[in-house]
Amino acid sequence: MQRVSSNSSMQRSASQSAFPRNVSAERLEELVELGEALSTNKDAAPVPKAEDVSATHLDHYAITLANRHRVTTAKQRGKPLLIQRVEQNVGILQQAYHLVTEAIMSGRRISSAEEWLADNYWMINEQMHMTRKHLPPGYSNEMLLLENTETAGFPRIYGLVFNLISLVNAQLSEDNICQFVKSYQKVSPLTIGEIWGIPIMLRLGLIENIRLVCDEIIANRKDRNTADLWADKLLDAADVSSKDVVQVLYTMSQSIPKVSHAFVLQILQRLQGSDPLLSVITTWLEQQLSTQGLDVDDINRGERYTNHLNLVRLRNSIISLRFVNSYSWKEFVEDLSHLEAILRKDPAGIYARQDFETRDMCRRALEGIAKANKKDEKDVALSVLRLAQRAHTEYVTLQRQFQQDEELPEESNKGLTREQQCYILDFALRKSFVGYYLLDEHGISVLKTTENLKVDWSTYISKRFQVDAPVFLFLGGIASITLFFVSVVLSLLASSLNYSSTWWFLYEQARQSLLVTLILLLSVTLTGSQLAIGLVNSIIVHLMKPRMIPRMDFQNGIPDPYRTMVVVPTMITSMDGAHELVNDFRARFL
Repeated sequence: MQRVSSNSSMQRSASQSAFPRNVSAERLEELVELGEALSTNKDAAPVPKAEDVSATHLDHYAITLANRHRVTTAKQRGKPLLIQRVEQNVGILQQAYHLVTEAIMSGRRISSAEEWLADNYWMINEQMHMTRKHLPPGYSNEMLLLENTETAGFPRIYGLVFNLISLVNAQLSEDNICQFVKSYQKVSPLTIGEIWGIPIMLRLGLIENIRLVCDEIIANRKDRNTADLWADKLLDAADVSSKDVVQVLYTMSQSIPKVSHAFVLQILQRLQGSDPLLSVITTWLEQQLSTQGLDVDDINRGERYTNHLNLVRLRNSIISLRFVNSYSWKEFVEDLSHLEAILRKDPAGIYARQDFETRDMCRRALEGIAKANKKDEKDVALSVLRLAQRAHTEYVTLQRQFQQDEELPEESNKGLTREQQCYILDFALRKSFVGYYLLDEHGISVLKTTENLKVDWSTYISKRFQVDAPVFLFLGGIASITLFFVSVVLSLLASSLNYSSTWWFLYEQARQSLLVTLILLLSVTLTGSQLAIGLVNSIIVHLMKPRMIPRMDFQNGIPDPYRTMVVVPTMITSMDGAHELVNDFRARFL
């Protein structure tokens, strides 16, 4: 009988939430073929544990899910569904928290799940704020959206994460996340943007899981509050007469044609040990339950089971939120990115020795090129690798040729000088580095020309101005704004003094006093230039992002080929000066 009572509460919350609940048992058996004795009704099954889902099951389920997913690049009109869902979840969680807080302040009994919500709401609220902060309005339109399955209209990566959370009952770990995503990518590789979006989507999925519990908490808490109101009326009526008790009971039966389980349990608890006149209420409630094939013991067991399910789901979600918040996602992104595996084949061997920020800069540059040309990121990465391998072959050929030239007698070697050879070899080695075709302007031009990729002219012109004419861009902006300011001020002065034009105003003022006119022009120009400098600086800071210089990763020490000598001219004039120089030497070394 537990099953029936649990179903009732589950159906009630599902009717309040237009979003899919956890994966059903039938689907688990069909897609994953779990060897567990799961009932055809998921609410009657034992509470699933993450360790019950093996790596094989995760792999099978992820591959099946990837085959089912169909994506679209169409943009959603208006507010994206993901943003709408986040806002709904925030409202539901706040409502549940306020209801639980009100119950605590009133001295009412609360369930274990409600206690967990009250104790950990600060952390959940912090995660919700963080999620909304890192989820800009245009984020969904940059992702591939699903056009089928229960998460249609949501980003594909959200559909993947939501199914993973459902499968492992929100017990996330590094192993099951990596295994699931790797298996999914065997069929449908994710973009680098989608992989970077996994942490925020995990937070959203876990908050969605908590929201499902909060739906039940809100419904149960409202039913219990309603039961308290009727219990107060019945107790007041019992103090008057049995006729008043019957009248209140009749009114209650008319306003509540079908009682919920939470209502029954709460009103029975309130009326327990009260006036014998109220035994008629117990009889009426038992009759109501008998029409559903239940009794009070059944709903007691069912309510305990449902509360246990909610507690496990809420506890797992909160613990997983802490894991997501504390986990370092840098290595995760590189381990799961198919672009990383391609770029690490860099024939020059430089890419893998760079620091994480530089490698990520290469990946994001590749993502931008692929997105601008509507090409698959993997295809662009392979094109970059082919160009680098071709350049590396040329580098090896040149190296052998120059080595042969060195073996010739000096009088017969009419070739390049040693310095010229080193320059040519350095440039050839540079072209055999995959990052050359992603970060260097000349390398990007070679890539676009070779692969017939289109040029983003707005970005190209902007970069040309920044690189080739930064002084012209800066001074030209200041001069233009200053000139505009001076012309506006002088025009206003001329109009106020009834002059037909600005030039006529300046001519008349110069005829009367040239010195005063020059002072006027100088003061207006200086004022305008100060305004222009501040405005141009502000525009440059907001529009032109700083260009990060590619760096090597020398955290574990500088390799011998990269060691160099730093010469600091100095004079030793005293012992104190010598000690200070030694300390400075140590600081420079570190």
